[in-house]
Amino acid sequence: MQATDTQRQKSQGTSRMVTKIDRVTDLVGAHPDTLASLFENAPPTDPEELGTTPRGLLLSLPAVSPVHLALRPLVLGLSRGGSIVWQGIEFDHGGNSGKNAVFGRGALRFRAERGSSFLDSMPALVLTYDKAPWPFSKLRDELRTIGTGIALGATFAGDKLVAWFGLTAG
Repeated sequence: MQATDTQRQKSQGTSRMVTKIDRVTDLVGAHPDTLASLFENAPPTDPEELGTTPRGLLLSLPAVSPVHLALRPLVLGLSRGGSIVWQGIEFDHGGNSGKNAVFGRGALRFRAERGSSFLDSMPALVLTYDKAPWPFSKLRDELRTIGTGIALGATFAGDKLVAWFGLTAG
């Protein structure tokens, strides 16, 4: 991960590390705990910051956290090769809804609204797939902005965190 602006900030008597991220590619293969920390310290994403077609990348799989270093090459390969399968998302209706770009086509429509994160109950842009076919209807994405035109996303299946992904303004 390439951090260009790291500084200590005093916030209500506690010390917190703030990291500026310049490229989502710097986070591919990052440890899930690192991504969770970035996510927890970020504001909710405004769809306008990402444009109508943000590009996406798989960053990490929390289920493999205990063996992260051993399986990191797998995540790196999935991220590179996965861009053929999932390219990102497309917002429409002023950022209130959209669809995923899968194999170059729109699929898996979502509804977007500000809501509480499953991770820390703080605000996030929440994407829900209620009208998608099962099992996709059980998915929920949460987005927070971690850099200019960069969002960090957490994907949940039910209430279980299953993936971290990143979006870059398109």
